Amino acid sequence: MGPPVFPSELRAFHAVAQSGSIRKAAEVLEVAPSSVSRKISLLEHQIGTALLQRTSSGVALTHAGAMVAEYARSVVLDYDSLRADLNDARGSRHKMVRLETVESIVSGGLIDAVANFRAKFDSVLFRITIVPAPKVVEDVQRGECDVGITFCCPPQPDVLTLTSVPEPIILAVSKTHPLASARKAALQDLKGIPLALPDVTFGVRRIFDRAIQEAGLARDITPVVNSNSFEALRDFVRCDAGAAILPYRAMLRESTYNWLHAVSLDHPSLTDTTIDVIALRKHKLPRIVTSFIDVLIHTLGAVSDGGRFG
Repeated sequence: MGPPVFPSELRAFHAVAQSGSIRKAAEVLEVAPSSVSRKISLLEHQIGTALLQRTSSGVALTHAGAMVAEYARSVVLDYDSLRADLNDARGSRHKMVRLETVESIVSGGLIDAVANFRAKFDSVLFRITIVPAPKVVEDVQRGECDVGITFCCPPQPDVLTLTSVPEPIILAVSKTHPLASARKAALQDLKGIPLALPDVTFGVRRIFDRAIQEAGLARDITPVVNSNSFEALRDFVRCDAGAAILPYRAMLRESTYNWLHAVSLDHPSLTDTTIDVIALRKHKLPRIVTSFIDVLIHTLGAVSDGGRFG
C-alpha cells in the first residue's frame, strides 16, 4: 500500500498530470480508474472549471489544469516530506530515497555513498534508476525522484544545483593503442580511429558532437559503434577494435587497475564538463534525504580528488 493521501483529490490529480492517463494514475495509486475519475470530477467541481481534456491517447491539461498541477505537485511532495520527517521524529527512518542518475556515476561514487549511508541508517531504502542526462532533469522537474545526478545540467528556474564536480569527457584506449602513452590528444588526432560513441540521447554525445562540429571535423570523425551502454563501449576498447568517448567516471575503474587508459581531450568543451547533483528548487526534501545528499557530495568530491586522471 502507498502512503495515505491528503488531500486525496490533489494526489489523484497529481498522478494523472504526471502520467497523462487516468488508467496509469490508477495503477500508481493502486486504486480503480473509476475512483481516480471521481476524485478528478470532485476537484473540478470544487475549483469550478475543467482541469483535463480527454484525448484519444489519454488526457491533457487545460490552462487551469496546468496551474493546479503545479500547485498539486508542491503540496503532494511537501506532504510526503513532512510525513518522512515526522517518522524521523518518532524514531522510524523507513524511507525510500528515489535517485535518478547517469550511468557513469553508478560506479564512480554513488554506490559508495549508498553503502556508507546505510552503514549508519540501515532501514533507509534506495531506488536507483539509470537514465540519460536530459531525462534526469525532466524527472526532477516532474517530482519523479528526490535527487538527480546528471551531466552538465543547463540552468533551469525550477531546478537547484546542489553541487558540481569535474567530469571531463575522455578518450578511452587499450594499453596497446598508439595513443596509450599520450597524456593529451587533440580532436584532430581522432581522425582515422574507429570510434565508439554513446547514443545521441546522452549529454556526453551531444557535447562531443558540438565540439567536432565547431572544429570542422564532423565529416572526418564518424563513429563505427553507437550504444546506450557504457559497458558496450568499454568492451569495444578492450577488444582493441578502436577507442571510445566516455565521461571520466565511466573509465575510473579501468584506469585505476590499468586495464584501459584514459587520454585527456584537448578541448575546453570536453574538459570543463561536470556532474551535477540536482533537486527540485521549491520542494523541501525530508531530512533523511538531505543527510544522504551530504554523504553523496562528500563521496563525489573524494572520488574527484583521488582520481589519477585530470
